[in-house]
Amino acid sequence: MAKFGINDILNAKTKAAGQQAQTDGYKEIYLSPYEVKAAQENTHQKLENIEELADSFLHVGQEQPTVLARVNGEYRIIDGHRRNAANILNLERGIRSMRKCFTALWI
Repeated sequence: MAKFGINDILNAKTKAAGQQAQTDGYKEIYLSPYEVKAAQENTHQKLENIEELADSFLHVGQEQPTVLARVNGEYRIIDGHRRNAANILNLERGIRSMRKCFTALWI
């Protein structure tokens, strides 16, 4: 199990409090992380520290959505490749609460 400390929780909460959510143009939806695909423009993204991020989801929840766009009937990840990978890891760990994850559809 990855190390996880109180500073990680406090830093996440401070960061979230300092950001004003912009909701114009977005619709909140919940999808399985297996239902979405990486946008081809973002496939170079490095997926690092996924285990730590998955652990933080278990402790404080997913505070930022994975941002998606619907392209030719498929949901493509615009922002949040690591978040999606962390949700898949938690599903593979047997955490059933991660079956439907917090996403925002860009409309």
